[in-house]
Order: sequence, then structure tokens, then C-alpha cells
Amino acid sequence: MFLEIEQPLAKGQTANLHFLVQEGAIQVDAVVRRFTPGEGLGMKFTAIEKESGQHFAELLTRLRSVKRSRN
Repeated sequence: MFLEIEQPLAKGQTANLHFLVQEGAIQVDAVVRRFTPGEGLGMKFTAIEKESGQHFAELLTRLRSVKRSRN
């Protein structure tokens, strides 16, 4: 995931992310993999809350179908 952010986090720093998408609320733990000044953070998910798993799977399915329809 790539996030726009005003105050950077250091590479290797962890964060707990909460986001709401049309599939429902998703909560994950992530670690900063890279930071690009003026652009944002590249983050890797390291864990997902059990209750968020189905919503996350549905989100990925939707995003994959959007990508295919653009090609």
C-alpha cells in the first residue's frame, strides 16, 4: 500500500492502519518499507485483524476486476 502522509515515518517503523472501504472496515498492522519525500510511504501489511479478513479479500477481488477492465 502507498500512503500520502504529511509527517514521514522512518523505514522499519510499524503502524496500525484503520481504513473504511465499500466492503467494510479494515484494520491491519504494517511496516514502512520506503519513504519518498513529497509523495508518501510504501507500506507492507504484516498482520490483519481477524474481523477484517473477509472485507480485505473482497476489496482485493474488486481491485483486481477494476484493473482488468481498464486493460
